[in-house]
Amino acid sequence: MLSGCATNNANQQSDNAQQEVVDTSDPRDPLESVNRVMWDFNWEVLDAYFLRPVTVGYVTVMPQFARTGLLNAAENLQEPANMMNNMLQGKFDEGMDSLARFVLNSTVGLLGTIDVADKLGITSQEEEFGETLGTMG
Repeated sequence: MLSGCATNNANQQSDNAQQEVVDTSDPRDPLESVNRVMWDFNWEVLDAYFLRPVTVGYVTVMPQFARTGLLNAAENLQEPANMMNNMLQGKFDEGMDSLARFVLNSTVGLLGTIDVADKLGITSQEEEFGETLGTMG
């Protein structure tokens, strides 16, 4: 019923047809021209002169145990989200495992830098919000 209110009358349609300009851009990517320029900049300048040297320097300077500790701490910060997504999907045991991992690793594991829970046999129960939405329909 409301779509009838949004249509043009015959005079407006004929005026629009005369003023219509042919658009050759891809409708799937209306910002294609900007995206191509940004891709070139990111690949040729940002990656080559900034990101790659920083990454190589980080790997060269930072010892392996420190990199592993930082990775563990970052993964530990995902556990509350894993817990909520497991709980919302009805996976209560997995949700409690995620909660236990977070508490153990955050306290005994020195703010998550050491994965104590994995050594105790509590494995990570990773879930994503998209899976939660899919479960709920």
